[in-house]
Amino acid sequence: MIVGPTDRTVAARMRIHTLDLEFQGVPGVIGSFLVEAGGELALVDTGPGSCHSMLLKRLGELKIRPEDVRKVFVTHIHLDHAGGAGWWAAEHGAQIYCHERAAPHLIDPTRLLNSARMIYEDRMDDLWGETVKAPKEKVIALGDGESVSLGDTQLTAWDTPGHARHHHAFVVDKVCFAGDAAGVKLEDSGYISVAAA
Repeated sequence: MIVGPTDRTVAARMRIHTLDLEFQGVPGVIGSFLVEAGGELALVDTGPGSCHSMLLKRLGELKIRPEDVRKVFVTHIHLDHAGGAGWWAAEHGAQIYCHERAAPHLIDPTRLLNSARMIYEDRMDDLWGETVKAPKEKVIALGDGESVSLGDTQLTAWDTPGHARHHHAFVVDKVCFAGDAAGVKLEDSGYISVAAA
């Protein structure tokens, strides 16, 4: 979830694109955000591996090549938000920024995947697709209040436990990429679910 303006210029130096990943062929369920600032590009959350081809298609519509994305910010490591993050680091050398408790699961997702498989059983691969291990040197753990430059602006990590102990929101200017910390709301619904653990 994003709190603040999307798909428009949010200050003279930054533009945010909301990328609908059409999870399981359904629009408005899972998304990713492309942030452009000062000639740099970053993704906030990548969605699951099963949405990888749709994410590449959405970037292609914006004339963005995968190798142009140098930074990936992960709000938390649940598969719907970050199942596809490791691919960006392993295949294109993107740097991944995440909560310190999330970093080990991006480097070695075995425990995360085993846990998810107990829940989703034979639907696991169809729902979430492939989860690629991120090279250790490409994962940077951030503490509360630490910032990362993106072009001529800064994204600041806020520790936001509640939905998950490894959850960050990322704040830039008047925009907060809240992950699931601010609840879950589908586009055409007035209902907001509080996604607390």
